[in-house]
Amino acid sequence: MLKDIEFLLNQRIHNTDKSILTLEILLSLYAFLKDAENVPCAYITKTLKEEIFTNYLFFVNTKELVLKNKRNIKKAGINPFDLKILPINKKNRLIKAIEDTFDFCYGEGFVYFDWSRTSPFYQDNILSLIKELSMSLDANLIKVLEERQAKKNLFIKKYCSHTIKSKNYSWKSITEIAVFRIRLLHSDPTIAREHFES
Repeated sequence: MLKDIEFLLNQRIHNTDKSILTLEILLSLYAFLKDAENVPCAYITKTLKEEIFTNYLFFVNTKELVLKNKRNIKKAGINPFDLKILPINKKNRLIKAIEDTFDFCYGEGFVYFDWSRTSPFYQDNILSLIKELSMSLDANLIKVLEERQAKKNLFIKKYCSHTIKSKNYSWKSITEIAVFRIRLLHSDPTIAREHFES
């Protein structure tokens, strides 16, 4: 299966058949290999249009996304389950090959996963990405994203704020206690017995 996918990627790079591995199918393959088939993602380049950005990341139901990704992978003649059971070294090899295909076919960029859709504990911030790309998105959408980020920050502050209290269990302190007990035992057995019983 690894060789089959690599063959398809080579075909895509050499422009023999662009319909085999479209951007959508490549993203689905990439998401499955990253164990993120339920997370909206988009390939981000400097020339990315706002409409594509919003369609890939925002107007997506995560349950439907898993089915869509499975369908896309099956279009390329690949079983999604086979991708899941691939060993890590082969997964990494395919991930690298797909990243090279992205760069070669669609220009230099990166795949952005909107992890905050699935859990507030991820550090991604889509608002900073939008500012970085200088995108002018709909004001209502920006407002929703700002609210989401604010709620995420409140959640993390409430449930993830903790103080680390370390106890000093150094060898020196344990040794000092042992030496003290030995001296106490040798000096007066009755005091030592009282000390150990307390």
